Amino acid sequence: MILSFVKQKLPAELVARHEPQLYYVSLVPVHESIHPRVMHRHEDFLEIILIREGEGTFSIDGRDVAVRAGDLVIYNSNIIHDERTGPDKPLSWFCVALKQVQWPGLRPNCLIRDGVLPVFPSGELFAACNNLCELMFDQLVEERPGHAVATHHMTQALLAMARQVILQA
Repeated sequence: MILSFVKQKLPAELVARHEPQLYYVSLVPVHESIHPRVMHRHEDFLEIILIREGEGTFSIDGRDVAVRAGDLVIYNSNIIHDERTGPDKPLSWFCVALKQVQWPGLRPNCLIRDGVLPVFPSGELFAACNNLCELMFDQLVEERPGHAVATHHMTQALLAMARQVILQA
């Protein structure tokens, strides 16, 4: 897994907007997906997972959930999860971690209500979501000047598309 955090501070005018903020982006290539992981949760951020290729099973909040290429998976904060893959079912995915998310009617750092199945087919929005994740990942890995501002705006676009995917389900 290649994990890259935002390394620059946002300008004060963007911080003052109280918009969701990108924490990190990671890429799990197929050849690395077979390594074991540990059940875990995140108290102060959520994760959006975009399955790039393959199929497998994730453990989410005590349930085994089938995932496949094109799926968008939402890990709300404090939801125990694990990505279980193996040589017979390799996967590749992006993971986008966000902080300061507050949507009406939901607890902090949540995109869906607790108890809702958190796997959504991205359908026709897959290519756009994947392209945004790639751009965000590249900006962070290469530490390009101004990457915090660029990825902040890409984050807002990804959230808007995630919302569309969730509402279409």
